[in-house]
Amino acid sequence: MSEQAVIEFKDVDFAFGESEVLKNVNFSVYRNDFVSVVGPNGGGKTTLLKLMIGLLKPKSGEIRVFGQVPELSRRRIGYMPQDTSLDPKFPVSVLDVVLMGCLGNGMDFGFVGKAKRVAAERALDEVGLLEMKKRPISALSGGQRRRLLIARSIACDPEILLLDEPTANLDLLVEREFHQILKDLNERLTIVMVSHDLAFVSKSVERAICVNRSVAVHRTAEMDGQLFSQMFGREVKMVVHDRHLRKDE
Repeated sequence: MSEQAVIEFKDVDFAFGESEVLKNVNFSVYRNDFVSVVGPNGGGKTTLLKLMIGLLKPKSGEIRVFGQVPELSRRRIGYMPQDTSLDPKFPVSVLDVVLMGCLGNGMDFGFVGKAKRVAAERALDEVGLLEMKKRPISALSGGQRRRLLIARSIACDPEILLLDEPTANLDLLVEREFHQILKDLNERLTIVMVSHDLAFVSKSVERAICVNRSVAVHRTAEMDGQLFSQMFGREVKMVVHDRHLRKDE
């Protein structure tokens, strides 16, 4: 891990009106980190991502992305929000959806230059969908549509990828494939991912940003069921999905 911080929060407070969401947040994310954001529903996980990209502004404190306020670094960030969905009846191709990720980033609506098309095809190749580029999105499975949204997020070659619950409601096999794609992307991207999958977090990610109004950063090697239980306010059991049990276990 490089010691060059690409995201920095210093003494950040955030509230919706009188409702305090985050208090005294301090942490850094470094170049080529793969960090998970975990915590209970309503604890501030999505708010944290929106602050990183400048969609929300802190009540107090300082946020820097590549040493600038987040709004000035948006073109260097790929973002997949939690509520992103694709209408399978909408008459666009797989490649069209990926190219939408370049709108507002040097591409005018209705015009696609060769360089943007090449970049979009490269993004599709990275998520294993290049052969389907001309197909309608209705031809994709749920897991393939999720991969398509990742391709859209990386189409214009960002340096940071922010993902809000990208594996929610995916079956186990598809989720594993999805995680492998993210690991491969992490070789060139800094990734910050909100995740509900505590088993994946504990096994595959070096650090976790634990959010429940306050924020604490832990190395996942030090995390256990007791820590998660304290964070969620109830007992949490870790389940390792890839262990094969004997019939007598």
